[in-house]
Amino acid sequence: MLDALFFLAAAGPEGDRITELLHRFGIDLPYLLSQIVSFGVVAFLLYKFAFRPVLATMDERNTEIADGLRYTEEMKTKLADAEKQHAETLKKASIEAQKIIEESRATAKALLDRETAQATEKTQQMLTKAEQAI
Repeated sequence: MLDALFFLAAAGPEGDRITELLHRFGIDLPYLLSQIVSFGVVAFLLYKFAFRPVLATMDERNTEIADGLRYTEEMKTKLADAEKQHAETLKKASIEAQKIIEESRATAKALLDRETAQATEKTQQMLTKAEQAI
């Protein structure tokens, strides 16, 4: 674009018109060129020292966030597994407790039946002795 402006500026009478038009709009060609160069330098420095480190920091944070999300998913699956194991352990404990209760009831019933039989036998013996004594 600048080459076209230089070409038009050096193109004779039409170049004079363009130069006049540029001056009418307040555009000074050397000043415009220095502004373009200054802008280029500032843009390069900003890219090199500001945008690149910011982008690197953003990439690091994105990586950390992705790692955190992955860790969260792993912990969710581990929690689900732990809850399953907990439920299985509770189920086994409940079954075992039920067995112990049933065994205790059976033992208590057997003991009660045995004691009842012994008490009945002793009562029978006492009645027999009492009848003999009478």
